[in-house]
Amino acid sequence: MAIKGWFDGADRVPMVVAWVNLRRLRVLAPVTFLVDTGADRTVLHPDDAAELGIDARVLGAGVNLAGVGGSGVYRPERALLVVGDGISLYYLGMTLYIATPDAANQGLPSLLGRDMLSHFRTTYDLPTTSSNSMPSRSTSARKPHPGSGAPPRFAVRCPAQLSLEHRHASRPFRRHRPPD
Repeated sequence: MAIKGWFDGADRVPMVVAWVNLRRLRVLAPVTFLVDTGADRTVLHPDDAAELGIDARVLGAGVNLAGVGGSGVYRPERALLVVGDGISLYYLGMTLYIATPDAANQGLPSLLGRDMLSHFRTTYDLPTTSSNSMPSRSTSARKPHPGSGAPPRFAVRCPAQLSLEHRHASRPFRRHRPPD
């Protein structure tokens, strides 16, 4: 199974859609997440929370989470995240952290963190139209031939796509195939 994402904007940030089910809050809706391999947790930021009709200030006690961009108060909420490839669905019960709105987190995209990403192999294929190319796995570890003085070569693939491939057949995800 491969979940397809895309690179958004001039900065080509990796994005993917996941369905969010917050049973206690009676919310089931798709959310566009920024794929953040540096984030420990999956978080829902205020713009997406407001679109889903969630006011984080009325949820339970908050916890302080810190990252590269600063810190903030997030409300933990049990969630089911669902992703699919058009044929099968995979879902993971997890704690989703919902940001309490403040001046620092307005306009930020929701983040799909390692608590979800650790169940997938992530592949980035960037377009060749950029001078800032990401090295492929096959060439990133290669060193120049001794004495050649040549820098390592970088390989990119076209077209641009982001792919998340499920690592495990059944755990911790449950697989569901729609009836024929």
